[in-house]
Amino acid sequence: MLRPLAVAMILATLVAAPSGAKDTEPYYRAELSQPLAGNHVIAGGVLWMCDGTACVAGKGTGRPVVMCKRLAEAASPVTRFSFGGADLSADDLARCNA
Repeated sequence: MLRPLAVAMILATLVAAPSGAKDTEPYYRAELSQPLAGNHVIAGGVLWMCDGTACVAGKGTGRPVVMCKRLAEAASPVTRFSFGGADLSADDLARCNA
């Protein structure tokens, strides 16, 4: 199991990566309705790193609404979801949590 300091370092690396390092930046960002019990979860075939209700992950192979739905099923309902810098629409967010 990852220690809190290691998780903080991983999150800091993902969030503070230089703008030229697109491959290392998180592709997905999500806000959960409830904090995750731990600090990470595998959903939609990708590793999600979470700090409270804020989660980030690299790009997966599914459509964004499917990735959102997998995260909601594994963690808690999603209140905000973005992919590649674009927010999921309200309709797709409703489908994510259905």
